[in-house]
Amino acid sequence: LEALKLSLSQVKKDEVSVKIIHSGVGDITESDVMMAAASGGIVVGFHTLANAHVQHVASISGVQIFIYQIIYKLIDDLKKILSGLLAPEVTEVILGHAEVRAVFMTEKKSMIVGCKIMDGKIENKTRLRVIRAGEKIGEGFLESLKKNNDIVHEIAEGNDCGIKFVGNVSLEEKDILESWKEERKTRIVT
Repeated sequence: LEALKLSLSQVKKDEVSVKIIHSGVGDITESDVMMAAASGGIVVGFHTLANAHVQHVASISGVQIFIYQIIYKLIDDLKKILSGLLAPEVTEVILGHAEVRAVFMTEKKSMIVGCKIMDGKIENKTRLRVIRAGEKIGEGFLESLKKNNDIVHEIAEGNDCGIKFVGNVSLEEKDILESWKEERKTRIVT
């Protein structure tokens, strides 16, 4: 039991860790389940059992019982559970820039503009920053991306395209549209 508790105490990340509320030897009891329910925890057993009554109480209480025969499997599963509690790492990825060459249609909150891709690529359904004279003046959303009247997923550097821009900014010729998106990466407890 002490060796298992020591191994579990080493499973942690800055924001999450294993907190042992109660430990003991023998079969899992109704009392173990009730403590886990009160604390919002789980019950973990190693080389032990939980009888049908205890499993029924756990089911009614919404408590999960995990029973293991191999210690490294127990530790690996707890790392996965803790990893699921971590907020994902969010990074901003700039895809490319397009210059507005012509404004074709303006509606209340949307515009259709002709653009030239200056660098990188522009992807459909991404967020856009509007840059005018080197200053960011607002943001919007790329609702539709067309090349020669065909809707496309992306357009690479050097190509012309039509963009349906949705936002509160009134675009002008020579504005730069910066296409970007957020990428979420799952963080792992080691």
